[in-house]
Amino acid sequence: MKWKIGQELAGKTLNRFFKKQAPSLPASVLYRLIRQKKILVDGLAVNRLNLLLKEGTEVEIRDIDPKRPTAAQAPMVRLSILFEDESLLVLNKPRGLSVHSGKKNTNNTLIDILKAQRPKASFYLVHRLDRDTSGVFLVAKDRETAAALGKAFKMGQVTKTYLALVLGKPQQIQGLVAEPLDSKSALSSFRVIASTVSQERILSVIEVKTATGRKHQVRRHLASIGLPLAGDNDYGPWQQNRLFQRDFRIKGFLLHSFSLSLLRPLSKMEISFKAPLPKEWQLFFPNLKEGLGTEERFG
Repeated sequence: MKWKIGQELAGKTLNRFFKKQAPSLPASVLYRLIRQKKILVDGLAVNRLNLLLKEGTEVEIRDIDPKRPTAAQAPMVRLSILFEDESLLVLNKPRGLSVHSGKKNTNNTLIDILKAQRPKASFYLVHRLDRDTSGVFLVAKDRETAAALGKAFKMGQVTKTYLALVLGKPQQIQGLVAEPLDSKSALSSFRVIASTVSQERILSVIEVKTATGRKHQVRRHLASIGLPLAGDNDYGPWQQNRLFQRDFRIKGFLLHSFSLSLLRPLSKMEISFKAPLPKEWQLFFPNLKEGLGTEERFG
């Protein structure tokens, strides 16, 4: 595809140009094309989207891979909505779906799907969940809400409860992990929900509550006390994870953002959301109920 810059687009950035001329191409795809040196300006590959364009400049995209769909071509994944109003969208993020583009995920992200399904709407990320993490996920629909929610997460005013499938069974029923992460304070409380023996290995469901939001906090804190997530190759034993993934045909780990509570940015009323467990959990704990506030044990 080729374009020649006219007077109306002269002085605009390359990013603004694509938003007008190729709105079906999300930023994640554009960044991938830049890395692949497939976006050219006057015959030269560019390395940034904030390049200013001049009248008469020729912009070209070479060899878009038809096997890698744009957001407009992306499969219409049905997203489970837990709550929505004029300023906030709360989703039950499915496991295996990336929130945003990265080194390994350049298209078909949650944001790409939202933009494809609602091309006229605006969406702003205020927190993150890993690709293999499912559950409650907030998306702001305007800048004011995004700023307020971002501040709430940064100030530790959001209470998050996760469920993690780990290798082994802790000696303590409950406890506290206060190990700093990346030179920043980090605090996680945990308690054992259930334990079982499956395929000759001990597995447990651990409930973890966090106020801080450090990178991979739940995964790193549990690994630090000898309870790595089953299937987590970044922080757990590789050999055991390989066998776990082979025996149960599960790729990656099981971590679920079960609930999230915070003060609503505008009204200051407390709001709370819960997300049901994905079906993969039934392989290990078929009797695990959603009333996870009890001390009931299974298995």
